[in-house]
Amino acid sequence: MDLAGQSAAGATASRGFQPGTHTIQLTATDLIGAEATVVKTLTVKPSVTVSAVSKLTGPYRLKVKGSNFAAGCTVLIDGKPVPETACSSPSEVVAKKGEALKAMTPKGVAVAVVVGNPDGGQSLPFAFTR
Repeated sequence: MDLAGQSAAGATASRGFQPGTHTIQLTATDLIGAEATVVKTLTVKPSVTVSAVSKLTGPYRLKVKGSNFAAGCTVLIDGKPVPETACSSPSEVVAKKGEALKAMTPKGVAVAVVVGNPDGGQSLPFAFTR
């Protein structure tokens, strides 16, 4: 955990957690000195990232490269899921659907490509222009 420090009120601010499992302890003290403490475990998953998108032909497909893709991930084009995707590894997914996918990526128009994992994690949008 990367801590920024403690405030005058005794609260600790965090800049974020690295991926993994972390245990945190929170203690609150009232005006007469009574304390209550709770210990919680947080699991932080690695960020999903998209680093490149390329066009494959015959039939039209998109190869999306990045990191931390999970089995069952989905490719979204401008927020709409591509109905057929194949997550071949944690760093590559292929969006399929031929002519329907081609229509989702009009020639000369930038679209936002996002990879979403089943656990809810999503990459930031990656601009792709066919």
